Amino acid sequence: MTEPTTTTIAPPAEEEAGIVGALLCMPRGTVDDRRRFERLFASGLTAAMFTSPTMAALWETGRAAHERDEKLPLEAEIVARMADVDPDDVRWAWSYCYGVEAAIAVAREVVARRERIRLVEGLSGATTHLADGVPIPEGRAEAEEVLAEPDVSATDPSFTVEDARAAGRPYDWVVPDFLERGNRLLITATEGAGKTELLVQLALQAAVGVHPWTLRKVPPVRTLYIDLELGAQSVARRVARLADAAGVHDDGRLRWVSRPGGLDLIADGGAFLARQLAEHPAELLCLGPLYQAHRAAPKGDIGGENQARELAHIFDRLCSRFGLAIILETHAPHAVDGRGNRVLRPFGSSVWQRWPDFGIALAPDEENPKRHNLSWFRGDRDERKWPTALDRYSKPWSWDPYWDDGMPGFGQEDF
Repeated sequence: MTEPTTTTIAPPAEEEAGIVGALLCMPRGTVDDRRRFERLFASGLTAAMFTSPTMAALWETGRAAHERDEKLPLEAEIVARMADVDPDDVRWAWSYCYGVEAAIAVAREVVARRERIRLVEGLSGATTHLADGVPIPEGRAEAEEVLAEPDVSATDPSFTVEDARAAGRPYDWVVPDFLERGNRLLITATEGAGKTELLVQLALQAAVGVHPWTLRKVPPVRTLYIDLELGAQSVARRVARLADAAGVHDDGRLRWVSRPGGLDLIADGGAFLARQLAEHPAELLCLGPLYQAHRAAPKGDIGGENQARELAHIFDRLCSRFGLAIILETHAPHAVDGRGNRVLRPFGSSVWQRWPDFGIALAPDEENPKRHNLSWFRGDRDERKWPTALDRYSKPWSWDPYWDDGMPGFGQEDF
């Protein structure tokens, strides 16, 4: 059978460069580093699947170094000589470098794309031969031969008890002791409670290196804030007021985009966000309000369940591809419980109660009009320390964490 090509659905050059850049820059030496290499190669990606010969050569150079348990140098000229490519090709791969987890996810996407091409081309050939009059047994045998080829996209690494123990050691933090890569936090509250102000504050704090619950310094991270309700000037005023009040300086880590009136992420498959993240690489994505990220559910989609699942899937793909943590904010429904209290769960589909890793609600304090107590509409999927409440109209930040029994230790004296 003829070897399939990748000409029909070629992966973007930047995608290949991002994977190779991650491979060339991956740290070595620890057990966890070796496991990351193993997971990347377990994706099934091979040099033959690359459309760029230079990226294929660099991939092979990285793979060979891994087999020899050698660390690649960080000099482009040396790596270029090893792979017999131009040093600018090495620098180009470095400039598109994905995070490790993102590289693993995208490598799997490339392998899955290659598998689809193999099936489409192989089965199309069998179909053409049948249409041209080849005997049915021969046509069937050709199709079965295509289907009998192993599906390399289904390759997954297996794990041991020691792997499970090791998984509990390091966290891949975006903001230490708050969110790690892949975490999804959903915040809900009533109208006018200040959710948008809190989301802007969380985005700015991450970008300037301020922990939201301790207000201590942490490593700053690139942050993308997408506002789906306010105009650009309104967002600008909020950002400037917060930065000025807190006396913080941002060197460009925070980028924000305003889309008043919302958008339909489902209609474009999340391409809008993917473009924004490609243009403004970020480790934390803050977006809201959630109900403005899609249009009305189609007829027959009761409760918008299918629509919500598709939107959640889009956010999950972005988390994996770009190595993100995500914070979303949304409204609470107008429903009340049996005691007349507002139900502080996410508005819309029950998917939003199950999907996030952390789901918190801001509930007005009956005695203190400036205080909103933290409650949970779902249990945390991992252990975190949360303040008892947030006080609005505080200084220098708009929202100030409040701890009933004083701030607990966070495991690190200085982040």
